[in-house]
Amino acid sequence: MLIDFLEHIQSSFQSSGELIRSSSTLEEMQEQQAQLKYRRAWLQSLLHETDREIEIISQIIEAKE
Repeated sequence: MLIDFLEHIQSSFQSSGELIRSSSTLEEMQEQQAQLKYRRAWLQSLLHETDREIEIISQIIEAKE
């Protein structure tokens, strides 16, 4: 599931530049902006949860040493 999401993100990275250049209406550009803000929020959440997991694992490792 995560791999599918990342592949989707990667493909949208490749096409987002084309979309921005080809978007001629304000509405299209606002939609693209909203999508990018959503992507940023999702990635920030993913990074936060990953950092928490790293911290938990680090604490477990320290306790076992």
